[in-house]
Amino acid sequence: MMHPSRRPRGWLFWIVALSLSLGHAQVSSTPSERSIDVLIPEVLSIRSDHPAIAFDLSQVDFPPRAFPERYLATSVPDGIVTFEVLASASGAWELQLQIDDLVDAATGATIPARQILFRVDGGPWIRADGTAQVLYAATEPTEGWQPIDVAFALEVTGTEPAGAYDVTSLLSGMFHD
Repeated sequence: MMHPSRRPRGWLFWIVALSLSLGHAQVSSTPSERSIDVLIPEVLSIRSDHPAIAFDLSQVDFPPRAFPERYLATSVPDGIVTFEVLASASGAWELQLQIDDLVDAATGATIPARQILFRVDGGPWIRADGTAQVLYAATEPTEGWQPIDVAFALEVTGTEPAGAYDVTSLLSGMFHD
């Protein structure tokens, strides 16, 4: 015989026993079907491991024999920065590049953004203008990370004050409807 303190307490015992038996019967009588929904969001992602874009004219033949003269960015090999883009949405998308005026932090002197040129994958040179400009456009998703090589050049006219100028740029991506 069971000790009185170990005896099941009336109704609680029967509810637990009935729940266990019904739960067991439901699981074992018919397997349940589950649907799994997978959501892969539309993504437009950009990455690069490049250092800052810089033009150190002490590393090149400066001053030139004639003006204007173009100098490739000296902070990266051949003046080229490789960006990688991943786009998962079908439909139009683009990358935009904005290059601001170059500023010498020590003196405050500036060189207009229009003296910076860039080109994509060896294409024609595009003159920066201080606003967001289309760098690359497509209408389909990429197949994995797609590399995009962007070359940067500084065009000197002979009127630039000596200094160490910082290049400030913004690369952004957007989908279109």
